[in-house]
Amino acid sequence: METKDLMVGKIMITVPGHYQLLKAMPGDPEGAVPLAFSTDRAMCFVMMYPIGPEYAMPFDIPQDVIDGIHESMYEDQGLIEVDSGNTKAGNKYIESIVKTVKKEGGAAYTFTFHGKFPDGVAAVQGFFEEAGITGERDTIVFEIARRENLVQIDDDGFTGWSKDPYDPGYLKGIPKNLSEDERFDEMFPTHPLSQLRAFKKILIEEN
Repeated sequence: METKDLMVGKIMITVPGHYQLLKAMPGDPEGAVPLAFSTDRAMCFVMMYPIGPEYAMPFDIPQDVIDGIHESMYEDQGLIEVDSGNTKAGNKYIESIVKTVKKEGGAAYTFTFHGKFPDGVAAVQGFFEEAGITGERDTIVFEIARRENLVQIDDDGFTGWSKDPYDPGYLKGIPKNLSEDERFDEMFPTHPLSQLRAFKKILIEEN
């Protein structure tokens, strides 16, 4: 994938090259660098900006981030993933993905990434929303899962389709479902979750 380098405060960050650089608006964080891209199935908006180290998520304690998300989630949301580690260049990072199901249909995924670079800490906040035909990925993968007996259907509904990835007993909200597994991204490359993970991959592998 083609990439490009952008200055975020004093920090150079490599991002996917097809994202369009936008003009920062009044009220955006200081030093904000906004980006946008769209597909036939996704609207993608990303804002990068420097932050003080004291405002970063705990790089070495992802469980604290998981617990914090669980405590603050609304009934229309679900936790998709929390991940931490080092980028290819050895910079610490921690990130989360949270789903919000919209009343009018479709889902939006919020991506929060904090990276500790030699020249400071940067935040990447992304919003990846379903556009066009919504629910297509869910429908197709549900049928695949049903045929492979990964989902069991009975008079009370069905089981095996969704659960929180870190606490199967956590029942609040709308948990991650099988269609949101990373293994299905290649089947739906223009889906917002696939686009989000493609952006995340560049952050980790090129920075």
